[in-house]
Amino acid sequence: MKRLKTRQERRIARNVRDSQWRFMERVAREGIVWTCPWDKYRRHKNGDGVYVFGLLGSNEFLHWLHSHKDWWKTGRWSEKRCAKSIRITDVGLRALANRELYDMEPICGGMVEPGYIVMPLPPVREIANA
Repeated sequence: MKRLKTRQERRIARNVRDSQWRFMERVAREGIVWTCPWDKYRRHKNGDGVYVFGLLGSNEFLHWLHSHKDWWKTGRWSEKRCAKSIRITDVGLRALANRELYDMEPICGGMVEPGYIVMPLPPVREIANA
């Protein structure tokens, strides 16, 4: 597996990680989110609420889901919805509340073997106005 180390690669990894947390927040907020890895037939373009994570970003997203199986409860694929459901578990809710414990985990991805691994940049901390 190729290790990516440049600032640009790590910045992109930070964006990926932040989008993963936003997805997790959405699942926590909505209870059930329908997901589709690749909207090949463009069935989800009318605001149907299905989270389409895209063919190019799917490996990073799926690796993150599979590396934390105890955070998620996934349903079966629905041909009718062209998606599958995902819910967050109590373990996942605790992880979301303590995301700083998991935020700097490496991101694995890539569509071409052998793939890559990259550490995201640390998150930018918001400065409170005093």
